[in-house]
Amino acid sequence: MEIEIAKAKNSARKQAIEVRVLNSEQDYFNQRVYYVWYENQVWELSSKDVLATGKTYKFLANLESFSIQENSIKNYDLSLGIRGQIKTTELLLKNNNCDLVCQGFQSLEKLKFYTKSTYFNLYCQQFKIIPETLAGNSICKDIYGLSVGLVLGGTQEFSKSTKDNFKALGLSHLVAVSGFQVVLLVGFVEMLFLKLKISKKSRIILGILSIIFLIGLVGPQPPVLRSGISLSLSLLILSIFGRGLQPLRTLIYSALVLLLLNPFYLISLSFQLSFLASLGLVLSSKVENLGELKLFSDFKDLLLGSTVTFLFTLPIIVNINGTISVISILINLLIVPIIPFITLSNLFGLIPLLGQILVVPAVFLQSLIIFLVNDLAPNIPRARLSSFGLVETFVYYFILIGIIFTTKFFFSRKPVSK
Repeated sequence: MEIEIAKAKNSARKQAIEVRVLNSEQDYFNQRVYYVWYENQVWELSSKDVLATGKTYKFLANLESFSIQENSIKNYDLSLGIRGQIKTTELLLKNNNCDLVCQGFQSLEKLKFYTKSTYFNLYCQQFKIIPETLAGNSICKDIYGLSVGLVLGGTQEFSKSTKDNFKALGLSHLVAVSGFQVVLLVGFVEMLFLKLKISKKSRIILGILSIIFLIGLVGPQPPVLRSGISLSLSLLILSIFGRGLQPLRTLIYSALVLLLLNPFYLISLSFQLSFLASLGLVLSSKVENLGELKLFSDFKDLLLGSTVTFLFTLPIIVNINGTISVISILINLLIVPIIPFITLSNLFGLIPLLGQILVVPAVFLQSLIIFLVNDLAPNIPRARLSSFGLVETFVYYFILIGIIFTTKFFFSRKPVSK
């Protein structure tokens, strides 16, 4: 059922548009900002009217397309795929019906709300005494924020001090939406359905569906899209030809697909960090195809992965912060190995009743992580470095990649038998 609100007025600057609400969030001034689908693109919309996720509305509005500007926040919006800003002046028509697309968006919204409310109840009510005993009073919000970050991504639930401390220690990647969640989810789905003796092709289809579900849940952000496209391509090739794609090829193909979808991803810091970290891991790995990729199997692999990731993302991090933690690799070596276990524990925590028992290990470990981060960050030495220029960046990566290939060449050489 559609309800007529008002009649459009002729205006040289304003136009009548019809949009579908994708999601919404509060800005720094606690104003509700909506993200809507209009003419096959995502736009940021401000409205005095309360809008429902998934539903369609017709407005009289002004449209402002973003363009690349030096030192402008709009560049960040463009890198996320937001085409511009819509400023509404009058609501013309609202659609009270909720079609299948609308129901899908609302289901994801309800799932996100359920996830956040469940973690808040577990960490700040039922098991509140554990984080308060281990890490101090009023720390439960950060423990809860870590769970939300590991499962849904983001640091928005952290207190400002904890968010700054994660950044200072070089641990923000743990709670950023990334390919890690994609790999973990697909690996879990593969393991689960392998135990149930489901056919290989069915497992591949279910793996791709799980990737699509995760992208819908956490949002189409560059790292998840890159990893999702890489794994999906490899799974499809595996299904058709019986063998996986080489990791370097899948990384390049996924990057090209993303840039074709949205060229502005090239200026996205999350895209740059995700691509460079993955490039470092791929170039330093001995894996022949993506189907063989596993989580770090021993300390040597963990040390190599953390070091390579650190070195390949160093220019971007330095250009963002101007400083770098001299012990960030060691901190990563201490925390990264337990992150898969904590993430799975949090996922199991969403199971009604049974989850309250399975989440207990995560309560202890996350309390210790928050205590460690907040205790170390203010006291660690930090090296201040000048920003990398374009030429310096090319020279740095040329030398770094040259060292990797030279090292792999010498270590791959077989000794001559006498």
